[in-house]
Amino acid sequence: MVYLDYNATTPIEPRVKEWVVGVLNSVYGNASSVQHRAGQEAAELVEEARERVASLVKAAPRSVVFTSGASEAATLAILGAVLARRNSRPSVVVGATEHKAVLAAAGMAAQLVGGEVRRAPVLRDGRADTRGLFYSSGRSNGGEQRDGRPGAGSGRS
Repeated sequence: MVYLDYNATTPIEPRVKEWVVGVLNSVYGNASSVQHRAGQEAAELVEEARERVASLVKAAPRSVVFTSGASEAATLAILGAVLARRNSRPSVVVGATEHKAVLAAAGMAAQLVGGEVRRAPVLRDGRADTRGLFYSSGRSNGGEQRDGRPGAGSGRS
């Protein structure tokens, strides 16, 4: 089988799977409940993972945040970025072909700060066409090429 949906999930590397199964069979505490040994063991594993990820991306461990999935991660990232600039009423720029979770987070973030969502049309080769974004009234051209031909994204979900 040829598997092409790596945006949704990926096959687990066998060594990682073996390690995870071992942990799931032996450590079952809630990492947020450190009042007991099971929770402390789980918390230690989470912190070790945080440090390893931070080391891989050359970041401070406190800046590594684990989420339950991509929708939660996108929402956290977009809200964090927009709220950090809330005094400037920022535009939130998204591609016309973005996932609905990204569009929802962008809309919520823009509404919170009185900003706007700007949708960048997508060219036939999949790249965002940002040429008119910063000079327009805030509306993208709905995914059309500059010559009016439909682009790869219609801007509709």
